[in-house]
Order: sequence, then structure tokens, then C-alpha cells
Amino acid sequence: MGDLILHIGSHKTGTTSIQKALRTALKQTDRNDPVYINVRQNGRMTNTADEGPAFRGVLRVKHAENVLTPQKATAITSDEGMFWLNDSEDIRALRDIVVPRFGHVKILCYLRRQDLLASSHRRQVIGNKPASRFYGVNDTPLPVYQPHFQSYFDYAAKLNL
Repeated sequence: MGDLILHIGSHKTGTTSIQKALRTALKQTDRNDPVYINVRQNGRMTNTADEGPAFRGVLRVKHAENVLTPQKATAITSDEGMFWLNDSEDIRALRDIVVPRFGHVKILCYLRRQDLLASSHRRQVIGNKPASRFYGVNDTPLPVYQPHFQSYFDYAAKLNL
């Protein structure tokens, strides 16, 4: 049974570049070579729902079960969508999928200074990305603070889920 390295980069930390590099570099030629699991294959493993204070990330359990398949070698995957997950039930569901399938699971989180992250997210609001439903739309360079932002920007709380 192989191990799993799960990369969860907060948005705007180069996660897409990491995914592209992994897809290119991890061409398993030997059964002991690491393998890349593309969790975005045939859709995303996570979704977002609602807006404002009700905004939340949602684990697509069936998709996660389908893409997080056991490997003989070390498997690596990456998805910034998992950074929206704040519900402990979703976290437990993800754990329940990966723990019996992999020998050891290592989670790597890339973080970005919250002000730089919020500023980058503001640019995504224009493109009607999930950030627009989380922050709302206004004309300030940084979003006007709202208490529900803590669910995303309180990194210490996220690590203790």
C-alpha cells in the first residue's frame, strides 16, 4: 500500500503551477515511481455552495472515492478547492476515504499572507469565481471585513479541524 501526499494550497499560492508540474514530471515508468492523482479529472473533488456567511466548501464524496484510488507507490495530489472545506463532517469524510486506502497520509498546506490573498481574491470577483460569492461584490481594493471571513483566513483554526 502506497502513501499519499495531499497538497492543499490556499488560493493564489501557485497551486495550479504545482499541479501542472506534477502532471508533467510524474510519468510512472517503474512501479516504485511516485504517481500523480489528478483529482480534477472529470470534474472537481470539491464544490462551493451558497454565498456570504452561508458560503461553504463541499466535498464531492463520490468523486473523491473515484479519484483517490489506492496506489502501490507514493501518490501525490493537489487541489486548492480543499482549502474552502471548513465543515468537520467533510474533513472526516475525506479522512475516511484516504486512511484505509493509503499507508501514510501527509498533508501539505501552502499559505499566503491574508492581505495578499484577499487582494488576489478581489481580482477573481470580476471573473465571477467562488470568491465573489464569499466576499460579495464592492468597489474597494480589499473586501470590507465581515465575520464569516474568519472561516477562510483563520489558518490556525483550519489546521485544528
